[in-house]
Amino acid sequence: MKKRVSMALSLLLVFVMVFSLMPTQALAAPPSSYSENGITVSVTPIGINVPYSIVYMGDGVFYGYTNTGGIWNVSSQKDIPYYLFDLDGNMTWQYDASVDLGETFNDGLCKKLMFDPYTGIEKWGYIDKYGNEVIKGQFDVAEDFSDGYAAVKIGDSWGYINTSGETVIPCDLKNAGNFGDGYAWVTTSDNWTGYIDKSGNRVFECPKIWVDSVGGGKVQVYGYNEVRTFRDGHAFLSGPVDENGDSVYIIDTGWEMKTIPGLSYSGGTKNMAGVYDSGRIPVVAGGFFGAVDTDGNLVIPFVYDKLYDFSNGVAPARKDGMWGLIDVDGNTIVPFEWSFMWEFDGDQVIAKHSSDGRFYILEPNGSPAAEPDEPELPAQNEPSSWAQAEVERAVEAGIVPENLRGEYTQAATRAEFCALAVGLYETVTGEEITERAEFTDTTDVNVQKMAGLGIVNGMGEGRFEPDSPLTREQAAALLSRLADSIGKPLAASAPSFADNGSISGWAKDAVGQMQASGVMGGVGSNTFDPSGTYTREQSMITMLRMYEIVK
Repeated sequence: MKKRVSMALSLLLVFVMVFSLMPTQALAAPPSSYSENGITVSVTPIGINVPYSIVYMGDGVFYGYTNTGGIWNVSSQKDIPYYLFDLDGNMTWQYDASVDLGETFNDGLCKKLMFDPYTGIEKWGYIDKYGNEVIKGQFDVAEDFSDGYAAVKIGDSWGYINTSGETVIPCDLKNAGNFGDGYAWVTTSDNWTGYIDKSGNRVFECPKIWVDSVGGGKVQVYGYNEVRTFRDGHAFLSGPVDENGDSVYIIDTGWEMKTIPGLSYSGGTKNMAGVYDSGRIPVVAGGFFGAVDTDGNLVIPFVYDKLYDFSNGVAPARKDGMWGLIDVDGNTIVPFEWSFMWEFDGDQVIAKHSSDGRFYILEPNGSPAAEPDEPELPAQNEPSSWAQAEVERAVEAGIVPENLRGEYTQAATRAEFCALAVGLYETVTGEEITERAEFTDTTDVNVQKMAGLGIVNGMGEGRFEPDSPLTREQAAALLSRLADSIGKPLAASAPSFADNGSISGWAKDAVGQMQASGVMGGVGSNTFDPSGTYTREQSMITMLRMYEIVK
């Protein structure tokens, strides 16, 4: 944080000095909307104004600090109070220079270095905009959240957590990139390099090339020197170096990969400078920015001082020191009369107008943006954002009964988990379960089927307690026996959670299997929480992971 703030202050000092020397002209305040070439951009003022210098962090959150004595006094940085603000200009949290904070809020969270007074060790965790600790400091390295997941490192290995702090992909990766469009680039412990989905399944291996080895002969290597996150269905990789030089490749979610002619990452006429969206890739040459299409054709010439990524058909661009918005063909949509613009937050741009010093939301093709408040809870019949893609895949796989497609965030019952298990078993085997076992407190056929196979047991005195919430250790035991019954038993493995002592003896082996296979992870702080409940969407995702193993 100290380095970031020092750099930010230095840059802002240059920014203030440069603009104080520029000729000024009287500009009217911006209109409520601009409309050019079929694109409408609404303009909505927001609450933050001149008293603070601010930097936009995403998710409707700014950080700011005070202007001391009329100039940016870098030497007194340690005495400057820092703040987080919302879009209304309300301060949500105040902190000082001793706090090491990340630079971006995504999915409502920002990484923060946290000090444990009991161990004397600093670890990375995550806070919300109020400074509340949401995910305890426990990671040696942590990345920003993206697509509902964050890459985290423990020791020498990487894995992924969700916004609840639950480990969703175990920390056994050598390298891990950000998720986008449901996929992330990784290098695994066995040196496989490619893309995985949000269940940790390998979906595409990046091609290798033959290169000369140090000892003579040739070896195959991946050789990519940078990989960009998927966006709008496409990602970019630079390298490997071949007879054509250091190339840039485009890959889509259909896993078609091709070279972009004339585009280079490290030394050609055009260098990759952004990510793909709206059919355009920002590139830079000779210190100026333009954009190419996916065939490498230069669509927007190199005339801009800066060009951010496109979204919703427009991109922020800077020319002659002032900012505006351009479309995918380089046409000016919003005039170059803005002092500063931050990259997109979804489909929105946060900008400061040169006429009045006020901050505005610019939103292409939309109505004026509502000022966000607390993160919205998922709709009653929609999964959480982090679970959406995998829940949809589970439905497509045919393992989620129709009556469970809703109320995704509520705790799953024992009977509901049986229904999911029956869906998986019968889908994989292609046969209906004919075995039945009866209980005194339910006639649910799915419970009877699972009990008939010996996958679930009663709770004593002939009862099953179908409406009781399923516990995490019960889910682990059921899943282990389910794999056995399909004929695809999971390898034995002892669990390694900090709360192993709380796991019931009858469930411990199953929990170890779930942990080792990646079907179930922990809930944060290396704990399993065996008696904790399991939501419907968590149950569906778990069943999907099991399905991928036993199908």
